[in-house]
Amino acid sequence: MRTPKNRSIKRTLTLIILLSSTIPLLLLGVFSVYFIQTSTQSNLNARLNEILMSANELIDTTISNQITDIETMGRSIIQEAKFDEDSKLLPESKENINRGMYQYMRGDKSLQNMYYIMTDGTYTGTYDLPDLYSLPKYQNWGIFRTLEANNAKHAIFFPNMTLNDDKFKPSYSIAYKLQSQGVDYGYLIMDVSTEYLQNILTSVKGTSFGYIQFILTTKADMIIYNDSSFRSQVSFLQNIFRYDRLDIDQSSDVKVQLEDMTMMTRVNEKYGIKIYGLVPNSMLTDQVRFLSISIAGMIAFTGVIATVIGYRSTRKVSDPISELVDRMREIRPYDNDDTKEKYTNELEELSYQFDEMLERISYYHENDNKKQELLRIAEIKSLMSQINPHFLNNTLDSIKWRAKLSGVSDIPEMVTELSVLLKASMNTNPFVSLEEELSFVESYIHIQQFRYKDKIRYFKDIQEEALTYSIPKLIIQPIVENSIIHGIEPSSKEGIIEINSWVDDKTLYITIADNGIGSDVDVLREASKENQGIGIINVNNRLKLHFGESYGLRWESKKGKGTVVFIEIPIEE
Repeated sequence: MRTPKNRSIKRTLTLIILLSSTIPLLLLGVFSVYFIQTSTQSNLNARLNEILMSANELIDTTISNQITDIETMGRSIIQEAKFDEDSKLLPESKENINRGMYQYMRGDKSLQNMYYIMTDGTYTGTYDLPDLYSLPKYQNWGIFRTLEANNAKHAIFFPNMTLNDDKFKPSYSIAYKLQSQGVDYGYLIMDVSTEYLQNILTSVKGTSFGYIQFILTTKADMIIYNDSSFRSQVSFLQNIFRYDRLDIDQSSDVKVQLEDMTMMTRVNEKYGIKIYGLVPNSMLTDQVRFLSISIAGMIAFTGVIATVIGYRSTRKVSDPISELVDRMREIRPYDNDDTKEKYTNELEELSYQFDEMLERISYYHENDNKKQELLRIAEIKSLMSQINPHFLNNTLDSIKWRAKLSGVSDIPEMVTELSVLLKASMNTNPFVSLEEELSFVESYIHIQQFRYKDKIRYFKDIQEEALTYSIPKLIIQPIVENSIIHGIEPSSKEGIIEINSWVDDKTLYITIADNGIGSDVDVLREASKENQGIGIINVNNRLKLHFGESYGLRWESKKGKGTVVFIEIPIEE
């Protein structure tokens, strides 16, 4: 059967593929270029702000740790420093202090200098003492004046961009006045070089826009670190950061230079440090241009490839669909030409026929389930019907034996127990409560006790909650019967039957134990082979039919010791 021409999907697919591959690419190209141009600056600002936050955290953490370490070392010096009669530091103490300084600086000796300056101007340290730290010459100047003015009980951060020589360029200092119980022990000062700051900031300098340039200033606009491209005098750099207050005619070079840079700032209020982050705009424009050209090229290439592949793949897609539609028409239970005409293409017809097929499958499945349920109920009833004559025959046999051996005085009581069993067998309800099932079992055991006199003793331990749960009828009595006939009767000792039951984790557990002769073989398997034990086989099959193959009887038996049968029944909510 051929596909009608007015329902060909080939033309539709070809048109859809061509439009879906070209229009989105064109729109994507236009919006991508526009988006890159408008968003790159905001992305740069966001990234620059993140880097400034990271740099601020690094600097804050570094200075805080240095202050803590200097205070710790200062307290150690107060405890360990020993002086001679002239208040001079003993050589041994001096050596210990120097060793402590070098241990603190570890691998950063070239990037930090540390000095312990006593009140008389003598000192010990890791480098020559700068002139500005000479006491008492500069007692009221610089870092010492700051310590005294603040009456500092803790170490302080002090901007200190003082050039000592070409080898060491300080950036800032950490200073601590050593005092204990009103006694001045001098000052502990650590100079930190610009290279030390550079090493810290290097970890956050890199971005996709290039390396960030940093300038660090204090509240007084003193520059303590500068790795930017602005290589001019300090006073000129200070003016750059007051750009909006400059006379443009007098600082046109500054204006041009600032307009070629993207700059953001962040202030560390704790130590009064202002961090400037700068990125040359040329990096930004170069990146935008490169990305725009790359996107345009990729869009053009993708458009050509998509068009070629779409055209060639149309037939590979449409032909299998048409073939599938034809095959589904062949398996339809009827063929209505009027129904065909309402479809606009093969996909609609395929969808309609697929829905019809699902309805038919659902109908057949429902009917099959009903049949299976009827068969299952019939099989359960058939298996249950086998139980009644089986145990009734054995019970009557017991009555016969008792009548022969003891006369007729006990027969009424036995008949009473038998009536209980007969009522249970006539009950058509396949489920009873555990309490009812136990009453059947106890009637049966009572009858057997007439036969065996004192040879059989019965015990039970039943959880109160378990008595109300429903179980399949007559699943315990056949097991008890099997225990008596095949376990206790052949034994010469007193027989004991014990039934236990409890509820745990949504499962009802039942155990039937005897102290009979036991067996080392699989009881169920042997009973099946020898066509004996129809009762326990029946119970095992019924449990599997009711609850599934994972359920059934579980048997543990040992020759000369006895047998325990385990039953597990799921509790339905």
